[in-house]
Amino acid sequence: MPHATLDALFVRSAVCPEGKSKVDYYDTAITGFILEVRASGGKTFHLRYRDPHGKQRQHKIGDSKSLTFDKAR
Repeated sequence: MPHATLDALFVRSAVCPEGKSKVDYYDTAITGFILEVRASGGKTFHLRYRDPHGKQRQHKIGDSKSLTFDKAR
């Protein structure tokens, strides 16, 4: 569960470590804001949170190719 200061430059340069199918980078500035990077090169923004009942949920914000970092944030 790597943490990083997510910004537009980080999103462009982020890669999935060899031998893994995907890796999630957790933003240090916004709790629950995640960049998922897949081995295929795909990158997706997610928001992870707890609902009113305490259950963990994850909402897909969008793909980095169709959504800028600033809009996702």
